[in-house]
Amino acid sequence: MPWTTIGLGLAGALGVLSRHAIQRLVPRSGPMPWGTLIVNVSGALVLGLLLTVVGRRDSVPLWLQETVFVGFLGGYTTFSALSAETFLMIESRHYGLAAAYAIGSVVVGVLGVLVGVLLGRMLA
Repeated sequence: MPWTTIGLGLAGALGVLSRHAIQRLVPRSGPMPWGTLIVNVSGALVLGLLLTVVGRRDSVPLWLQETVFVGFLGGYTTFSALSAETFLMIESRHYGLAAAYAIGSVVVGVLGVLVGVLLGRMLA
């Protein structure tokens, strides 16, 4: 139990720092938050890949799976930022962009999981 808690905390911190680094590297283009989109889609892809390759396998300890899935990827991806950024676009009257961003983020995120799963199946 304590290893899971420590692993979650450390992995969560690494996920947050990784997200922050990517968001600083990817310039914002007007109201469009490209960094958040890239982070969420890449996180979905990695999640799909890892679910297929290591998820639900007895050879990978549950605490390690939780550390990666809940800790790192939970800290890395961000639904709250997606929601806030969509709200800010609506508030500044970029209605079409807000709808495209919100819907596109979900659709492309699901596609990212699908691509990750397919890659995982090819590797497994």
